[in-house]
Amino acid sequence: MAMRVPRGDLEHTTLPGEDAHFSVDPGAAVRSLMRDLQIQQDFGIATPSHLFSLLHRHLQVTSGTILVPESSGSGNYVPVAAVGLDQTSRLRIRIPGDRIRRICNRDGVILFGLKERTLMKPFLSTADFGKSHRIVAFPFFHNRWIPAVLIVFDSPLVDLDLPVLDVLLAALSERVGLLLYDRREKPLTSTRNTVVLERSHIPAVLSRILPREFLAFRFSLGAIQQLVLELHPHLDPEFLLSDLTETAARLCTEQFSLFRSAAGDCIALGERRKETDAEMLTHLIGATLQQMFGVS
Repeated sequence: MAMRVPRGDLEHTTLPGEDAHFSVDPGAAVRSLMRDLQIQQDFGIATPSHLFSLLHRHLQVTSGTILVPESSGSGNYVPVAAVGLDQTSRLRIRIPGDRIRRICNRDGVILFGLKERTLMKPFLSTADFGKSHRIVAFPFFHNRWIPAVLIVFDSPLVDLDLPVLDVLLAALSERVGLLLYDRREKPLTSTRNTVVLERSHIPAVLSRILPREFLAFRFSLGAIQQLVLELHPHLDPEFLLSDLTETAARLCTEQFSLFRSAAGDCIALGERRKETDAEMLTHLIGATLQQMFGVS
C-alpha cells in the first residue's frame, strides 16, 4: 500500500530517505513540483508533455518517457514525450492498455529489478534496455483510470526505496491525474475513433458526392505544430501531428472528410453548401486548435 502524505502538510514533511548523499532531495523536489503544478497554466491537450518537462527537471530524469492512451482509440499507451531514448525505443514503446493495467497492479510505484525489467524488453532498443539496471513506473490515476504513466530508466529516483517512491507518487498523483484528465482526456473524448483518411481515398469519397457540387481546400498544421514544439521541447513531433490532425478531423466531420497530405498538410473535401466559407472554416480550425493546445 502506498504511503499517503496529506497535501496540506507537504511544506512541513520530511520524506523518508532524505540525506545529503542523494543528488535530488525528494521532499524539496515534491514541494517544488507542487508549487509549479498549482500555478500550472492551461497547456490544453499538450499538458502531458509539460508535466513531463517538470518531472524531468525536478526529479533529474535523464532517461524516461510519459505514456498516454493513443488518441486514435487503439487502447495502446504511447510516448507523448521522452528524453534520453533512441529513435528505435520511441517507435517500439506501444504498450497495450491491458498490459499497462497488469503492470500497474498496486496502489503505488512499480519497481522493475533485474528480473522484472524483462517485461519492458520488447518495447526498448537493445542499447536502451542494456543501460537500465532498474526501471521505475509512476502510474497516475483519475477515478481508477490511468491517464498517464511516467516510466523512468535513469534518474537518482531509481535507487530509492519503494516506500519513499510511494510517498512521492502519493503527493503528486491527485493533482497530476486531475490535470491530465481535464486538460487532455476530456477535450479528446469527442475525437476518439475519428477517421483521418489517406489521399488515395479521395476518389472514393468524391464518387459519393458527385454529381453534386463539392468543395475542397487545403490547410497546413505546420505553423501550429512548430508553436507547440517550441513550448514543449520533449514532445514527440509525430505524436503531436497525429493529435493535431485527428482533432482537426473532428472539427470538420459534420461536412468534410479530412485527408492527410504531405508535411503536415491536410485536405478537406465535402459537398458544397451555400453557407460554407472555406476561409472562415480554416480560420476557425486554426483558432480552435490553438486554444485546445494552449498556444497563441
